Amino acid sequence: MLQGRNPGWLDAQAPMAPDGDADLEGVDFSQFQVPPCPQCSGIVKPDVVFYGEHVPPERHQRATAAMHAAGGLLVLGTSLMVQSSYRYAVLAAKLGKPIAIINQGMTRADALASYKLDAPIESALSALAALAASH
Repeated sequence: MLQGRNPGWLDAQAPMAPDGDADLEGVDFSQFQVPPCPQCSGIVKPDVVFYGEHVPPERHQRATAAMHAAGGLLVLGTSLMVQSSYRYAVLAAKLGKPIAIINQGMTRADALASYKLDAPIESALSALAALAASH
């Protein structure tokens, strides 16, 4: 639906920023069309929590329950600078769970981490996948 309303958009030249976001400065959005929700006619957006938004209560409850049941926490590609994500690292630490972080640069939870790898996510996960496949 989104691609159908915006042909050629996937061909937009947007270099990758260091945080993994696309650098869209200079991209013309004036003709971009956001399709309406087929159920409520509101704005369609992905099922994610954007910067500045709150985690929906039911999702927070599920995440907290999952953290209690988990053997540890794996943090991939985030600085954890927003409270909505950092609080799960704090919870893991409070529960005595190991925390492994793979991220380029510092994170807010570095002091809580059992393991920290400062590396690009793509190369780190590719190396881990290759290692897992060889065993």
